This record gives sequence, structure tokens and C-alpha cells, in this order.
Amino acid sequence: MQRQRLCVDTAGTVYLNAACVPRIVKTNQGLRRNFSLVTLQDQQVTEVKLVWLDETFTIVTDPSERVATSETLYTKSANDLTAPAHYTPSVF
Repeated sequence: MQRQRLCVDTAGTVYLNAACVPRIVKTNQGLRRNFSLVTLQDQQVTEVKLVWLDETFTIVTDPSERVATSETLYTKSANDLTAPAHYTPSVF
């Protein structure tokens, strides 16, 4: 069974498994650290992203890096805070 990084229950609660292995990688440009960013609006999750940060804690945006620059796992339109826009909910 493959690990689920994110799921949404029927009530709209977003569950994030933030574990990422490896969390720190060494590239030619230096160390990169993985973080999960969760954006809230009106007490609801509107976006979940996995990002890599450089040694100055800046999000890596260079596509030539050995790590992915960022990955959006979930988005919900600011105009529609009742249902996910880009995620099919899993039923618990």
C-alpha cells in the first residue's frame, strides 16, 4: 500500500502527512531542506505545498537543482471555501 501524503475527509478536513525522506539533501549549490507549507484563509486550508529551501531559507526556484522546486498537493479556490478545487477526497 502506497503512503498517502494528503487526504480530505467527507467533512472537508485536510490531513497532511508532512514526512519527506530525505528531508535534507546535498546539492552542488549547497544543502536543501524540505518543508510543508499550509495556507489558511477564513480558518480553512486553501493550499498545501511541499517546498525545498536553501541555506538562507529561501524557496528554491531553480529548475536545474537536483531536487524538485515545489509541489502543490492541494488547492482550493478563495471564492469556493466549501470544496477542494484540485483534490479528490478520500472517504474515511
